[in-house]
Amino acid sequence: KPMLPKELAFYKSLWSSNLPPELLWLREFTPKYYGKWEAASGFLSNLDASSIGSEHAVKSRGSLPDPNSEDDVPSPQIAQSSRSEKRLTSRHLLKCSPQHRRNESFPKVDSPTVHTVHWVDNQTGDTVINLNPWSLKMRHMQLKRHAPRTHIVLEDLSCVFNRPCILDCKMGTRHYDSEASEEKRLRQTQKCLHSTSAELGFRFSGMQWYRLDVESYNFHDKYHGRSLKSSDVASELRCFFHNGVVLRRDAVAAVRVRLQELVERMRTQRYFKFYSSSLLILYEGDADRVEPSAPLVDMRVIDFAHTQLSGGEEDEGYTKGLESLAALLDSL
Repeated sequence: KPMLPKELAFYKSLWSSNLPPELLWLREFTPKYYGKWEAASGFLSNLDASSIGSEHAVKSRGSLPDPNSEDDVPSPQIAQSSRSEKRLTSRHLLKCSPQHRRNESFPKVDSPTVHTVHWVDNQTGDTVINLNPWSLKMRHMQLKRHAPRTHIVLEDLSCVFNRPCILDCKMGTRHYDSEASEEKRLRQTQKCLHSTSAELGFRFSGMQWYRLDVESYNFHDKYHGRSLKSSDVASELRCFFHNGVVLRRDAVAAVRVRLQELVERMRTQRYFKFYSSSLLILYEGDADRVEPSAPLVDMRVIDFAHTQLSGGEEDEGYTKGLESLAALLDSL
């Protein structure tokens, strides 16, 4: 994702050897940080060796990236023999099917509706699948807006799932940091007051879930989530965990267990205020997946562009959101 200074600083501190022991748990609840990617040069900085081929290894497998290192190593696009190249670059690379190639045929994704878009697999050229149209729109806008720039490379949390179902929850009751302008503070405050953020401590910012009955994904974008009232959230959450045939109670239970651990951790941590960060919830939508080692669910805290030191205080807004979400899961 495009590099933002405060988010880069957070990830560097989180994956440095100087992280206080009482914060080690955060690594289990955040994506792994691999380094920086210079888009103009096609090189990765500070890349962890476990993500590229052994011929380019600069650290032993499992070691942490050195946040002070300025060394560049070939990116997965250049390291053709890397066995992790596919994981970082082509696991989910898709091309648009002919009916969606032209810009004007892109689906409208700024209305509170469900969108289903059919795409073609890059490798086979004929496997019809779905792609979240909001992701498509954001990527298309990003390519238009930005010249080559530095990105940070993070763990792909969805690649371990056959049918990843993903829910993005913007957490907390405050979504700006202390450096925000008055205009931004007012704008973000209004968004909280006119969404479920103020009352529940979170709002839905987008989700995709797999419908077994129609063998297709459904999507809700952030505008749909912002339009929900607190009384709508339970049914929306149930919708996310329902595959069109049954409510995935196995996934609900597994998410609830992991959420409880995060609730307990957040109640006691006094290092950070996670302003405007999100909680990403994932579960396997392929109910027939039988590999014993395959994960059923995952949950991570993401987006740290506005995270700041807490001054020894609890992040009460974030904790409120976690507790509200736990109560809603219990009601399903």
